Amino acid sequence: MYGYFLAGLRQHWEFGMAVPHIDIKSVIAFTMFLKAFGGLLFITSSSFGAVVLGNG
Repeated sequence: MYGYFLAGLRQHWEFGMAVPHIDIKSVIAFTMFLKAFGGLLFITSSSFGAVVLGNG
């Protein structure tokens, strides 16, 4: 499904811009890391941890 999405973008972008390759596994791993890091900060009464948890 992601490949079809990129193919559709490539059809509409005919002015020379390339679609960057994004590894979805890396995005998911980074999101999980942010949630864990925000949770640890939140447990230690950090308001920044609450912001990280709320925006992730």
